[in-house]
Amino acid sequence: MTQVSFVTGGTGFIGAALTERLISEGHEVRVLARNPEKARSLFGDRVTVVTGDLLDTSVLRAGLEGVDYVFHLAAMVGDYGLKKEFYRVNRDGTLALVDAAATASVARFIYMSSNAVIGMKREKITTEATPYSNTGGHYGTSKGIAEREILRRHREEGFPGVILRPLSLIHI
Repeated sequence: MTQVSFVTGGTGFIGAALTERLISEGHEVRVLARNPEKARSLFGDRVTVVTGDLLDTSVLRAGLEGVDYVFHLAAMVGDYGLKKEFYRVNRDGTLALVDAAATASVARFIYMSSNAVIGMKREKITTEATPYSNTGGHYGTSKGIAEREILRRHREEGFPGVILRPLSLIHI
């Protein structure tokens, strides 16, 4: 049976690479896109483009019908911007997607977070026990709120969430 994956942020750098990988592994892929033309230019007819955004619950529910895996990579990223926009996308959008995924009974919800939730300047190795840090940045704070809610839902409701914090290592 073909596995069905739903990808947010699929037209971004990491999301496009992930989408290509899923396609190559035989997944049926649905990409949530605010700009469907961009998604079609990247993937043609190899994916189903779900037009909308993270706060459109009817689009999310329809797009997640029959989905096995959700890969949530969409985010508002940056050092500057309106607090309400970071929270709208990174907190509210994530929680709307979590709700829709729970309703759809997906097998796994993979959330791409960020080391910004624990602060970017660290001298020690971090683990799951490293405390959240309020760095004052709207990006890290809003991603941290979403992370904690996914963890709460996992603990209390058995929500099948996984949180990834990719680490960039640059050697010069």
